[in-house]
Amino acid sequence: DSLGVMEISEQGGDPRVVMPADTKHEGDVHEPIELPGGRGIVFASHTRHSGISQLWLWSKGRRKLLLDLKDQAISTPHYAPSGHLVYHRSPNTPGIWAAPFSLDELAITGEPFLVEADAALPSVSLDGTLCFRPGRGATSTQMVMMDLPGGKLTPVGEPTLRASYAIAADP
Repeated sequence: DSLGVMEISEQGGDPRVVMPADTKHEGDVHEPIELPGGRGIVFASHTRHSGISQLWLWSKGRRKLLLDLKDQAISTPHYAPSGHLVYHRSPNTPGIWAAPFSLDELAITGEPFLVEADAALPSVSLDGTLCFRPGRGATSTQMVMMDLPGGKLTPVGEPTLRASYAIAADP
């Protein structure tokens, strides 16, 4: 069972519950992101009985349902400085989606739209750059150690299948 969202100081110490889990309804809470200015936390959760995932907001001690797509999985939410919540959804029309989001109202203010079909793992930088894994496949990658000038490649472990990333324009 989920404990909710917890935080721990950079200096260590005991974890503190920032947002308790709703144990009657949520099977889990995952991928929480903090909105700019500490306005709240957006997170994905799976309902305990149906397995349907939803997008939620936690702000001022309350939960608010932002997005509930029947028969869809929602994951990896991110806030984009363009004023959108970006997330992955599947299995119907899978890909990266964006929904207009107001930081003032703490609400989705328009219809979600497809940003990139058949892509996953979105991440948005502070300058609005969207990175994601294109397609359903993965590529073989090799972790290496490098010295500071960027030389002396030393392989670490064996090559593995990992997601590849691409850069796209703002959603």
